[in-house]
Amino acid sequence: MEIILKDSDGKKTDSYKVTRFTLTDWLEATTFQAKQEARFKEIQTLMNTTVENKNDPIIVAEVSKKISLIESESFEDGIKFLCKAYKQKFTSEEVRNGLTLEEYKSVVDQAVRECLGEIETSGKEKK
Repeated sequence: MEIILKDSDGKKTDSYKVTRFTLTDWLEATTFQAKQEARFKEIQTLMNTTVENKNDPIIVAEVSKKISLIESESFEDGIKFLCKAYKQKFTSEEVRNGLTLEEYKSVVDQAVRECLGEIETSGKEKK
């Protein structure tokens, strides 16, 4: 698995590879995935609250703020997970500055799937 970090102009600044994942990585991915599922359920509940109270702008604004905080927390956890999966070869700041949102989502998804053994790593070794 490879992650490619780029600058604001889209030029490659660094790339990092991991060819083997351990049980620790599997546990990290499982924990991250469970947190993500819990957040998704919480957001669904909040969305239902918005629908039920769509005529109350104060409730809608409060719910929107809560959803934004949950999404922010989710994003930060994803960055921490990437740093762990790549054995701390880069910092969370480098990830924030080196990936677009679409690249981030793709890399996190791939890292989770590889750590869980759902897809084979891009090296000779497999977890």
